[in-house]
Amino acid sequence: MTSLLAQLADDQFAACQIVAAIAHSAPDAQLPVSALAQALFLDEDEMRTLYGSHMTASEVVTYATNCPASHLLTFIYSEGGKADA
Repeated sequence: MTSLLAQLADDQFAACQIVAAIAHSAPDAQLPVSALAQALFLDEDEMRTLYGSHMTASEVVTYATNCPASHLLTFIYSEGGKADA
């Protein structure tokens, strides 16, 4: 069970890194809500209600930032911005 949880955490971390990199380099890039929700463990129904079938990379970061619980994507995006500066 531990290795499954570790793999899920690794997958989520990698997905967050990818979305954060896209948000920095191409904030208007359109990304599919269904894939984002699954990869980032976000609420697909709420995302579809707010954004439709696709959302921009910057909208994903904004959505994750405003989630009730702190989301890993917010941290990675913020730290990535510091490294690029």
